[in-house]
Amino acid sequence: MSIGIQNLWRMGAGTLDFHVRGVRRPLNVMLSVTDRCTYLCEYCKIPTRKSKEMSLDQLKTLFGQMRRAGTARLGIWGGEPLIRNDIGEILRAAKDQGFYVSVDTNGILVRKKLPALKAADHIVISFDGREENHDRNRTKGAHAGAMDAIQALAGDKRLWTITVLTKHNVGDVDYVLEQARKYNFLATFQVLHHNDLMGDARDVLAPGDRELREAVGRLIDAKQAGAPIANTVHYLRYLRSWHDYAEPTSKEQVSWLPCYAGDLFANIDTNGDLYPCSLTVGSVPTRNVLTDGFEGAFSTTSRMGCSSCDASCYVEYNHIHAMHPGAIIDFARAVALRT
Repeated sequence: MSIGIQNLWRMGAGTLDFHVRGVRRPLNVMLSVTDRCTYLCEYCKIPTRKSKEMSLDQLKTLFGQMRRAGTARLGIWGGEPLIRNDIGEILRAAKDQGFYVSVDTNGILVRKKLPALKAADHIVISFDGREENHDRNRTKGAHAGAMDAIQALAGDKRLWTITVLTKHNVGDVDYVLEQARKYNFLATFQVLHHNDLMGDARDVLAPGDRELREAVGRLIDAKQAGAPIANTVHYLRYLRSWHDYAEPTSKEQVSWLPCYAGDLFANIDTNGDLYPCSLTVGSVPTRNVLTDGFEGAFSTTSRMGCSSCDASCYVEYNHIHAMHPGAIIDFARAVALRT
């Protein structure tokens, strides 16, 4: 049985236990290992934060605590995580705990860090469309770096891309899917959703509401026709019906979908502060995993009244933890069954 299947079973059992007995477990944890980055993208302020990074030894201790608390999947992000010289050791330490490990990267350092990435199960590369549009969102030469990474990893790793839909690239959906077919990866799409601290520039980068809804509609049609899209159709329909893209969060529950941030998944910031999710960084009370331990920090998480958002990863998690059969099957095919 593959580690992806094993950890899906663990996540399923943990989710069921939550619904039956109310037991909270951090099944899925996102961890920022650095704010440093090779780029300063137009919609991201993370590299300007310059938070203190956790050391390798601190991360190893944290991973052991997370395993004991029930974590099955670990997502490594930043900043640009491959900028750390010890990223290979970080990934191996995470794998030693039995986690399913994914890494988010802009791609520019992938070929240099291929040996380090051998320990990862799943790589996600930022890919914002055609060269001129990708580079407008990020920096000149970023598209070439992403394509080099895709070519280096194609056929070797479970590979996804993530496209942030902006006014520059909202018309590039077909181009991204063409590349996905050519290089055998799955494409994911999301809207601008970072909070003001992390930075997303919705006021200057967001597409028009109608234009964005039409793009999401095209993605739904393409997904149903068998296009290589990792997003579930359930997320895409939810996104198309989102009430206001200028407001990525809502205090009201949208549709029937509950939020399980802080109950079944969490985000650890670069300095060890633990939050329900990345959208709540800096906006809700937090405890630190280095001073309070992982379980101590996780036990006190609070969304402070936030009930819904339009962030792709969290909406997908919520569909799965809500035990929506179609979403579970769709996600399992994308994560665990596709090589």
